[in-house]
Amino acid sequence: MGKSTDIPNTVSIQLLGGAVNYSGAGTVTGDPFDARNAVGRVVLMLTVGNRGGSSPTLDVTIEQSADGSTGWTAVPGGAFAQITGTEGFEKLPLDVDQLQPFFRFVSVVGGSGGVTWTAFIHSVAGTNLLPPPV
Repeated sequence: MGKSTDIPNTVSIQLLGGAVNYSGAGTVTGDPFDARNAVGRVVLMLTVGNRGGSSPTLDVTIEQSADGSTGWTAVPGGAFAQITGTEGFEKLPLDVDQLQPFFRFVSVVGGSGGVTWTAFIHSVAGTNLLPPPV
């Protein structure tokens, strides 16, 4: 967890622990994150590249849960803009105080002909930031 060089007094955390590689159409549900000790507003940043196939799309949303294993529901306003055919970068502001204690990312990959994506999700906020995944 290192300080950002672009935004003073912020911390940047890579939430997915490295690149997430998607191959072929379908839905990928990520592991839950424990946000019980996180507070305040964050900006999530989705960076996507290295894709192939025909008419590729990537939709990433956030779900929340009270216990981290059951009762997952969509976070209101918790969807990145859809990524299509070119390199993608999207930002999503999020108020962690409005979330249930656990959250996860759900990605829906569309297209045909060997669609491939590589995605990173980072969080930038003040000193109290989202902890690593559980």
